[in-house]
Amino acid sequence: MQLLYYYIHLFVQCSNNNTNQPIKLTRNDISNILQCTERNVIHILNRMEEKEWIIRVRGKGRGNPTVITFTKSIIDMLTYMEATDFNGLITYLERHDILRNHHHVLDTILKKLFGARKDITQLEDKEYLHIPYFRPFHSLDPSQVERQTERHLVQQLFDTLVTFNKDMDKVEPSIAYYWERDESGKVWTFYLRKGIPFHNGKMLDAEDVKFTFERLKDTPAKWIVAYLEKVNSIGSHAIQFHFTIPIVNWPLILCSPKASIVPRGFAEQTVEAFSREPIGTGPYKGSC
Repeated sequence: MQLLYYYIHLFVQCSNNNTNQPIKLTRNDISNILQCTERNVIHILNRMEEKEWIIRVRGKGRGNPTVITFTKSIIDMLTYMEATDFNGLITYLERHDILRNHHHVLDTILKKLFGARKDITQLEDKEYLHIPYFRPFHSLDPSQVERQTERHLVQQLFDTLVTFNKDMDKVEPSIAYYWERDESGKVWTFYLRKGIPFHNGKMLDAEDVKFTFERLKDTPAKWIVAYLEKVNSIGSHAIQFHFTIPIVNWPLILCSPKASIVPRGFAEQTVEAFSREPIGTGPYKGSC
């Protein structure tokens, strides 16, 4: 991987971002650019030539320039990399002030990472956002997420009954537009907005909310429903929660991404399939 870093470093500093243009460089020039010995320069150039990243015409005699033609662009070189390698590349480029002095390099890396898709046309009514994830992905099932990055993704794929506005420091409507509790504090009723579609086109109703909270009892998020005795749907757009003890902070608990509303029966998917290809009501569809 270090050889790839060297190539990008040398290409950016010497080629003016152009391939297939001969450039004259001495070993000393390359040694100064890469901050390595001239002996190591020979080894590096030999390996680049073997990989056909460069075409080299050696200068005759010590100190005479070598003519180098770069055959690979930055985009070409990034195709050799796995997502896990980009952290190392960015660290290397920062250490050598390449990102600060050559802004197009970072732009190229970000486009590679986040997916500028050439195959998407204006005729296609879809846009894609690629999010690189640098470790094994566990699940996109809201009840399973623990890492902050996964929680963030779930918040883009799903909606909760209510949401917490950090700036205003209060709970606000989301899927539910209004809610109330009885005098005992043991019964909460939420009224659902109409016309909320899941990604598969089905409209959300009270049965989806009922399924969401009943299934939490057998998940790592069972703490949410620890005192929940039963859930009743009232018509198609109202849901009532009955608790064994007064729960005064129930709306605040419902702001958790783990309480995101999922379609009943996981829209006829298995739990495993749903965790990889989730169906929610959020602004994004997702897959991992």
